[in-house]
Amino acid sequence: PRSTLFSYTTLFRSAANDPEALRQAAFTQLGGAGRDPAFSTLRIINNKLIYVAGDKIGAMDIATGAPAWKDASGKAHFAAMPPGIPGPIVGNEDVIVSEVNPQTEGKIVFRVLDAETGKFRKQIELLQERPLWRNVSDDGTLFFVTDKSVVAFDIFNDRDSQPLWKRQDIRSHYPTATALTPDGLIVINGDSDLLCLST
Repeated sequence: PRSTLFSYTTLFRSAANDPEALRQAAFTQLGGAGRDPAFSTLRIINNKLIYVAGDKIGAMDIATGAPAWKDASGKAHFAAMPPGIPGPIVGNEDVIVSEVNPQTEGKIVFRVLDAETGKFRKQIELLQERPLWRNVSDDGTLFFVTDKSVVAFDIFNDRDSQPLWKRQDIRSHYPTATALTPDGLIVINGDSDLLCLST
């Protein structure tokens, strides 16, 4: 029953292959039973439960429930997020990208973190565009379909926050139908044409 709580380690071990059990374990660990959760965004990426709680982002190992990111003393490490409203998290085995709407007119911020340590790598900003779809490829390219363009960033290059390319001639009426494939980014444009943009 819901009132019987095991240690979170037991819950996470039993939850590793069961998404619903993992969700319940996350709620128990992060928010406590019967209370509102203390987090706003959750995502499982590479066997880690990545979560945003307030102005911090953290990670738990889904097999053990232990913190996945630790500081030099072995305590849980949390990455600071800029002020604002947290949005979706995407990532791969190398990087985590967390979206924040700082409620500044026309600006969305993306904080890129190392997936193994939670250490800050870079920050990307979209100006005067609203992301409607986003994903990270295995090679470290962050793709967006926005209300005004399709754009790609190299998130492994820690020094450059400029787009690799940007296609303002493509506007998608169906951004959620976008797919990242080994052949490229599949997008349906405003004329309902299916396009494959080479990655």
